[in-house]
Amino acid sequence: MEKIYGAKYCSLHVRRTNRGAFGLYNDVLKYEINSVTPAYYADGEDAYDMRFYFDEKDRDQYRIDKAAREIKEAKEAA
Repeated sequence: MEKIYGAKYCSLHVRRTNRGAFGLYNDVLKYEINSVTPAYYADGEDAYDMRFYFDEKDRDQYRIDKAAREIKEAKEAA
């Protein structure tokens, strides 16, 4: 995907209750939670929107941007 399509990352959704799939993607394949998508599945269950960045620089920038968003959201909620 990276070489042929120029993709920066690969994304997928995982049920919040699917600990096996979450462990595989997060612990083994190093995907990170981007966000939670409420009621993603037909039965109303939420999903983790997960991403794996191919390039380490893009991965680092993603983490910085995500932390900045979380700080901003926390300040707005306060």
